Amino acid sequence: MQEDARKTAADGAGGAKIEPLVQRFSPLPTGTRVGDLVIQSVLGAGAFGITYIAVPEGSNRRFVIKEYLPRALAFRDGLTVRVSSANAPLFAGGLDRFLNEARALAKIRHPAVIAVQSVSEANGTGYMVMTHEVGRDLGIWLHELRRPLTQQDFDQLLEPLLDGLQALHSKDVHHLDLQPANILVRENGSPVLIDLGGGRLALRRKLNQPMPADALPYMAPEVLAGDQNLIGASSDIYAMAGVLYMLATGQTPPEASRRVLRDELVPTADASKSKLRPSFLQAIDQGLKYRPDDRPQSVASWQEDLLRKEPAPLLNRKQAAKALEAEAKTGDAKSNAAHDLPDYATEEDAAEPLMENPAFRPLFFGMAGAVCGALAGALSSILIASIVWSSCASDSCVAPVVPYTTAIGALVGLIAGARYGKQTASGGKQTFNSDTEF
Repeated sequence: MQEDARKTAADGAGGAKIEPLVQRFSPLPTGTRVGDLVIQSVLGAGAFGITYIAVPEGSNRRFVIKEYLPRALAFRDGLTVRVSSANAPLFAGGLDRFLNEARALAKIRHPAVIAVQSVSEANGTGYMVMTHEVGRDLGIWLHELRRPLTQQDFDQLLEPLLDGLQALHSKDVHHLDLQPANILVRENGSPVLIDLGGGRLALRRKLNQPMPADALPYMAPEVLAGDQNLIGASSDIYAMAGVLYMLATGQTPPEASRRVLRDELVPTADASKSKLRPSFLQAIDQGLKYRPDDRPQSVASWQEDLLRKEPAPLLNRKQAAKALEAEAKTGDAKSNAAHDLPDYATEEDAAEPLMENPAFRPLFFGMAGAVCGALAGALSSILIASIVWSSCASDSCVAPVVPYTTAIGALVGLIAGARYGKQTASGGKQTFNSDTEF
């Protein structure tokens, strides 16, 4: 049956008739049945296929159907996809790749990987039925967030994404088109990988078509060159590192072609707009190494470096408050305070400078005041003696006064110094907790 469908799709259509038909956008009509599903609307279309929203008859549950339809090779005649005899081998090769990728995906069940429900051939082409996911692609999600991502944001996104990517690789499936547009963020904030690109990339090369401009910054050099001997897990790691670079810096990494003679990649730590873990930033740079052998060879090993926790910087309450206040000015104050507070060690967690200890300051300034007061009292004894005994000019007149003035001076200095130390200790103290809004 499948061979008959392909034969019918390739029968006797001449090249002169194909050219104008190839350029037309001709989706399946609303109400068309594909297996047990009924087409409801068009979700999107590209150079190599059309995606539809479809529902089972008598149900409101939505699914996404992806139809293989390379517009440079084929056209629709009624419901059937047709292709010229000259283009039939190329069309069939692309269809086989499309179906094989879909069947491999159907064996993977992971919350961060789009779920394929079924794969079929009909109307002279192939169809992949997927779960309908509601959300925004990563680029739109970041735009709507309107603030730089915190380390906590990155960690929450990355853990499921990397696990999902590892699930693909464990089945010997590579995404090969990782970019913000192909990472969906659901309403609950969880991410999901969509739209594998291996088949499209292979067909583009055979058709000698340029790669999409928005995908180029994320394409590993070996993927761009089509070197099948080098393409592997590290190719997806390069693309994911490019996505992380964009999220951390606000700019895409330079295309691989601009890194050959002189590497124009600015290290992530230098270009980053956020306060992020040094080991995390270094791991992004490691994933973006130009040579595949220089990158991590598995998602699992790379994940350890990306998500490795580091000791929080030792800041006292005053320093932590100032740091959060400064960060709050560049973004959503409430969100930054909520996300970033755990990154700082406050008084209960960090060793505080001795002079800021409220118990030590009164003691220190009291002792200093006592010494200074004693010296001042001793010196003032000469003045006091000259006033009391104006006719006496010898040391014997001054000596009896010295112990009293010294003691009085020391006592006054002690009290004054201790009071000053206590006042400055309490005055420099700030109340600070995780519920504070800046």
